[in-house]
Amino acid sequence: MQPRPPSAPSGTDQPDPLVSDDPVDCTPVAHLAVVNDACRAAVTRGLHELGWACVHHPTGLHLVEAMAGLILGDGPVAVPDLIVVDEWTSGCQGASIADGLRDLGFLIPTILLVRADAWRDDAGDRGLVRVEAADAARVVATYARALTPAPARATA
Repeated sequence: MQPRPPSAPSGTDQPDPLVSDDPVDCTPVAHLAVVNDACRAAVTRGLHELGWACVHHPTGLHLVEAMAGLILGDGPVAVPDLIVVDEWTSGCQGASIADGLRDLGFLIPTILLVRADAWRDDAGDRGLVRVEAADAARVVATYARALTPAPARATA
């Protein structure tokens, strides 16, 4: 997790949900592009229970658009701690998003939601995790726990 840099959103009085003015804000952030309402709700609920913030995108293309500043190197854009995306999302396949980010040097853990009939075996070779929607909440929570640092303990 990385501290979120401050941001001055253009043309709005609303704070940018992807960044924080608090330099010690290390809330982990997951970006989700999941079409299935029940799956998205279960994944979001599990992440919220673990203290994660979730940013929802209607499609993979919208996910890429939201990360354009990061991809292009324009301004302070927070690197997500986790991406959960449908493999067959409108506009841009989930694996293509992960591959493109990795090619640019962003090693963001990515979980691809797949249909059982569309399973491919190359995910592990590419650093991706493929999971069926029915198992998504459990698998995402497992990865989120592994990515979330233990709380600091007071010393006597």
